[in-house]
Amino acid sequence: MDSKKPEINFNEYFPFLWEEAQAQGLRKGEWMQKCGLDPQRWAEFAKACGLKDRHSPGIARDVSHYYFNKLIGGLALTYKQVEEKSGKKFSEEQIERLRMTSWIQANEKLILALMRDSKKARICKSICEIE
Repeated sequence: MDSKKPEINFNEYFPFLWEEAQAQGLRKGEWMQKCGLDPQRWAEFAKACGLKDRHSPGIARDVSHYYFNKLIGGLALTYKQVEEKSGKKFSEEQIERLRMTSWIQANEKLILALMRDSKKARICKSICEIE
């Protein structure tokens, strides 16, 4: 039986981010809305991260790289600021995931062009020696 590689998450940063949101005068729902997320996400993240919330639904949601970017964006923080203020360094896997997310955002037009034209995608794969 193959063991599934655990997903890379940023759960350990959520309590720090919540403290930052509170320091900025934001309540749970306000912070989530500022991040472009449904207000119920707070309780889902809190449950996954071990924070107590009386409104916790049955589901726990890990803070993926996608959500992490939204959460720090809503607080106007950079990756470097999160590391410095939290005192926690990102793992190599987390750094790689964050770089990938940033690269995808910066190269959205290129990605769309490759998605729309399989010939261009095959040429890029050939150049990069990807099967």
